Amino acid sequence: MDELQAVDDWRGIAALERETLALARDVRGVDPGMAGAIHRILGNAHYSLANFSQAIEYQTQALAIAKEVGDRAGEGMAYANLGSAHYSLGDFSKAIEYHTQDLEIAKEVGDRAGEGRAYGNLGCAHESLGDCSQAMKYHTQHLEIAKEVGDRAGEGGAYANLGIAHHTLGDC
Repeated sequence: MDELQAVDDWRGIAALERETLALARDVRGVDPGMAGAIHRILGNAHYSLANFSQAIEYQTQALAIAKEVGDRAGEGMAYANLGSAHYSLGDFSKAIEYHTQDLEIAKEVGDRAGEGRAYGNLGCAHESLGDCSQAMKYHTQHLEIAKEVGDRAGEGGAYANLGIAHHTLGDC
């Protein structure tokens, strides 16, 4: 499993897809959480290759497994990944639906960094729908949490997204 997560070339994972799925089937009865993680990794690989429909299929399977075993954090990750894939397909309303579910779970499990990420994703989706005032609220929440948890990259992303939203509103 660590080998899969450490792979820098997502095409390598996609090339080993058949073997990886066989592994997921083999461990499903013994360690369903591992099977869910494998599906999530395959989904991320396909997302990175812009195979968004395939990414959605794997993330949906990962979500089902996470729900089956009561892995709330795994559910949140799957919702976040599903939201990102739908965002990339231009389905911003569906992205908002999934990122909202990710946000609810992050709050529930006390994952402040995940909460910040979800706010940032919601901000981008709302901005894509033309709702810049709501986007700015979400980006501001993302910024506050990024500062709180020491996420400098998240902080930079939040500032950039706030700048884009202000520009879009004509606040130049």
